[in-house]
Amino acid sequence: MRIILIFCLLIAFQAKAQDKITINNVDELSLGYKNGRKAKVCNGNVSFSQGDVTLTCNQAYLYDDVNEVEAVGNVHITQPGTTITGGNLYYYGNTHEAVLTNNVVLNDGESTLTTNSLHYNTTTKYGFYGNGATIVSKENTLTSQFGSYSGNTKMYGFRKNVKLVNPEYVMLSDTMQYHIPTSTAYFYGPTTITAENNVILCKYGWYNTETEQSLFTKGATILSAQNTITADSLLYDRKTATGRAYGNIKMIDSLEKVIIFGETGIHYRNGNQTTIYGNPLAKKAMDEGDTMRLIADTFNYYSTDSMRDLSAYRNAKILTKDMVGVCDSLIYSVKDSIIRMFYKPVLWTENDEISGEYIQIHLVDNSINQMDIFENAWIVQEEAVGHYNQIKGDTMYNYFVLNKLKEVFVFPNAESIYYAKESDTAYTGVNVIVCDQMRIKLDSQVVKKIVFYKQPKANLYPVDKIPADKMYLSGFEQKGDRKPSMKVFMRRERGSTIGKEENKQFGN
Repeated sequence: MRIILIFCLLIAFQAKAQDKITINNVDELSLGYKNGRKAKVCNGNVSFSQGDVTLTCNQAYLYDDVNEVEAVGNVHITQPGTTITGGNLYYYGNTHEAVLTNNVVLNDGESTLTTNSLHYNTTTKYGFYGNGATIVSKENTLTSQFGSYSGNTKMYGFRKNVKLVNPEYVMLSDTMQYHIPTSTAYFYGPTTITAENNVILCKYGWYNTETEQSLFTKGATILSAQNTITADSLLYDRKTATGRAYGNIKMIDSLEKVIIFGETGIHYRNGNQTTIYGNPLAKKAMDEGDTMRLIADTFNYYSTDSMRDLSAYRNAKILTKDMVGVCDSLIYSVKDSIIRMFYKPVLWTENDEISGEYIQIHLVDNSINQMDIFENAWIVQEEAVGHYNQIKGDTMYNYFVLNKLKEVFVFPNAESIYYAKESDTAYTGVNVIVCDQMRIKLDSQVVKKIVFYKQPKANLYPVDKIPADKMYLSGFEQKGDRKPSMKVFMRRERGSTIGKEENKQFGN
């Protein structure tokens, strides 16, 4: 038992001896007092050591009784991998705590920290400051009011007025960590990253300053000259200028009053293109409180200073207060105010069903001004149950006033069936006409005048005696089963993250 006790005391004594601050070199040594405390006064080329730590300075006071050193002038602390310099130092040998002041510089081979005051533990290699500091690591310069450093993990922590300056961008944050080996910054508060082409906002995430890949969450937003994109999370690669967005995506073009919602998106900055899918919805504010709504499987939005194009692919549907339509795909040239509908599009206005292989709609002041129908062009209007006014041709130009159809020009192979009236209720008969070209004028959706060109063939039948084979033009087909209901648009809209302020700005 006594042997064990002696062994333990010997180990403790050796540990205490190893923990003792020892003098390696001094030009002049004397005994004296500093602030009423007994000290060894060391002057000139002073050097101390404790374990793997070496301390050098111009002048020092060694307090042997408490194992502490007060150093002045050209202070250096060195240990494997780390060097710290400063003007003044107080070192607590028992706890290995160093307090350095006056132009303090910490260098670990990969980064350099400069501050006026630093607390540093030589055992844990952990330090902190509270009066501002500058850290330089590779191409990055970081500053903050408060901060910490871990030599073991090579991690910096920053708080208050945090700023990272890179040749490509400037990063501002409330709270940040920076990992030296991976050159990665981690955000834990409101953060803004400003570059030449965009500004990124978030409250949480990380940014690898070397690979320039990043993740942003909690209010993640990319602002550019053309639009604003927000999402639950954004993955961004600055080198490829590509961003991927996930969850509650909202892309806003304030200039053209376009807003697009969806669940997943990709933004190509170099191509000025944003692709959004996952039940996407697009809204465009129109005049007189109207809103154009678009839904499809996928949206592509191309945005430059001179162009704004919204492409809707597969199962595209369009809705305004005066029109609803469906097609496979469409392109809306926002700046030119032209809507191009592809592959068997159908449009329904107040009383008309309009169809063809390709339809082009021209908007003026956000109202339909002209509608061009190409290949197998049709306009069908139900006159009474089972009876339809019909216009058919290869190509059809339709002209509108206040969204009401006023004139139709059909060519070639123009055909029509229409129920002629003397008054609002009295029919004079059913006109069946075939010609090369035809111009029809309407008022309140009622045919008022028809002009035929190039060898017209016309037959007028009493309404009750029209032959069954003359009631419908060849190829007549009702397409009402394809007409999307308002519920389809409202269900999509309820699934999007639209707020009251956006409703005001982009339409109800």
